Amino acid sequence: ADGKIGSDHIEGSIIKRCCKCGKRNFNKEWHASFGVLVCNKCKYGNPQFDLIPKSKAKQLYLVTDGELNCIGTISKPNPYKPSWAPMKLYLKSQVLEMSRERYEDDEALEKELKKRALLKLKRDIQKEKDKHSGSSGKKRGSYAQARARRKKKKTGKNPRSKPKVMERHEHDFPEEQSQHNYDADSGKWYVKCRSCDFQYSYEEM
Repeated sequence: ADGKIGSDHIEGSIIKRCCKCGKRNFNKEWHASFGVLVCNKCKYGNPQFDLIPKSKAKQLYLVTDGELNCIGTISKPNPYKPSWAPMKLYLKSQVLEMSRERYEDDEALEKELKKRALLKLKRDIQKEKDKHSGSSGKKRGSYAQARARRKKKKTGKNPRSKPKVMERHEHDFPEEQSQHNYDADSGKWYVKCRSCDFQYSYEEM
């Protein structure tokens, strides 16, 4: 043997070894899936060999299903929902390498993550506005009609004046990421309305 860690050539044959300690007892599943020669002892607790589930890979590194299909994966039972389909796990270093082919560095990736988070926040806020606008309109209409019926019943005349309706407050949230607060315990972002104490929470994409 030539002493090279990873594989040895002996009389035309190749002896595969762990890329860290040089032992022959490497993990065959990892080699078949990721093309990595490493034993169970060396990969345990080493950040270089961290695994990441498919959902987190797409959320944190913005890789697509098509890109993930180009790299290796292993399947493990879902520890939270055993009856669900098995989890697909990827080698984090390979996912990161693929992400950097598009975003070049961590700063560019972080910028895109913030951009998507703000877009999601705007969509969520608009949904809330549309929901409250529709429900408030129905409530105001029902209230006005009920009041008109009571007045007509009491006086016998159809009232001409419309009931006064209190002006509805619309929340005004700052879009600047610097004014949003991140809570590490819940993993959520919080943003406060500029004109009242209402606080909106959302998860970063």
